[in-house]
Amino acid sequence: MKFISASVLGFLLCFAISCTDEYTLCTQSKEVRFIGRFYQRVSGQDVLAQAPGLIITQLNNTTPIYSFPQSVNNFSIPLNPLENTASYVITVGNNPKDTLSILYTSQGVNLSPECGSVIYHTITGIYSTSHTIDSVKISKASINTDPAENAKIYF
Repeated sequence: MKFISASVLGFLLCFAISCTDEYTLCTQSKEVRFIGRFYQRVSGQDVLAQAPGLIITQLNNTTPIYSFPQSVNNFSIPLNPLENTASYVITVGNNPKDTLSILYTSQGVNLSPECGSVIYHTITGIYSTSHTIDSVKISKASINTDPAENAKIYF
């Protein structure tokens, strides 16, 4: 009797595992974007800050890839997997423009044969001019489908 119960339990466990929806990966986000968030240092603490309007263009291009006229505390932008550096012009409100340069590596990740693959990135460096932006700090170097902050941008 114990053998039969153990066999039935083992069969049910295998059945439950095999019936797990392997296609749930296909419904998950495949969007991979760099996420920057604005901060100010107040009494030695990082405090989330609001940018009074934000326009982001690629360097040497005047067409905005991100334009938000109201206050905003973060943004997300794509990175080109065929390059290893992305440079953007950031305009915060009516302040002078800054250039944000992100150095990164890219790697294809196969989700599954049915769902295809995505390109993940790893930040190797980040730099900016300092007209409005005070400094930039990497908070999470891996850029993947997780919508986590990748960089703190201080002004």
